[in-house]
Amino acid sequence: MKHPKTHKSAGFTILEVMIATAILSTVLLVASFVIVAIGRLYTKGTTGASLQNNVRNIVQTLSDGVQYATASSQMQSGSRTDTFHGLAVKLNSVCAGNVEITYAADIIPNVNLGSTPYSMPYTIWQSQTPGSGCQPIPIDSYTSSTPQNATSQNIGLPNEAIHSLTLSPTGAGSQVSSGAKGVTLWQISIAAYSAAGNDLVNGAGNPYSVPAVNPGTTVSCKGASGQEFCFTSSLTTVAVQRFSPVP
Repeated sequence: MKHPKTHKSAGFTILEVMIATAILSTVLLVASFVIVAIGRLYTKGTTGASLQNNVRNIVQTLSDGVQYATASSQMQSGSRTDTFHGLAVKLNSVCAGNVEITYAADIIPNVNLGSTPYSMPYTIWQSQTPGSGCQPIPIDSYTSSTPQNATSQNIGLPNEAIHSLTLSPTGAGSQVSSGAKGVTLWQISIAAYSAAGNDLVNGAGNPYSVPAVNPGTTVSCKGASGQEFCFTSSLTTVAVQRFSPVP
């Protein structure tokens, strides 16, 4: 009696399995690097876009204040030193017309100040009622979600800090006459950055000394690990004070 022949199914050898596993691991590794790179680019892009948009808003706000100011004396800058948990913090302000921008230079919200366990939740404020002599809004307003007065509001973004903000007359003699009206030109310049900490930024000053160490008007991100969490933005424009009388 003849028995039918049976055919055994051929399996994979250990060598074939190892080769397949190595190829699959390589593909997954490359794919993970690509995904991480795309994620970093996306994070940097969205952070940069938000920062640039807020910088433009601040400049536009001051520009509007300049245009409708009724006297050059309404364009001022000020500073004061307040104490925050025993730490001296310098505040700066720029006023244009009925607008005041107050900021703590190079201080990132919710990042510990120096070696202390304390942080400031808000570091950029806007007020529609500038203080006398363009005095910065007191630091109490930076440590509470409730503004000091009804016309003040926090306008900063998470991880955003202003490095410098200036308002200065510009142009030939800073004054250009046109008929019976005077037109004064004012230059507005801002340098800001968004970062997880000042250790990611070149040029950021030491805001915890008095006066604050501010080693320049420009800042840049360090080319190191974590740079996807750092972005800088600077903008300069010229605004026209339309209601300035001819002296």
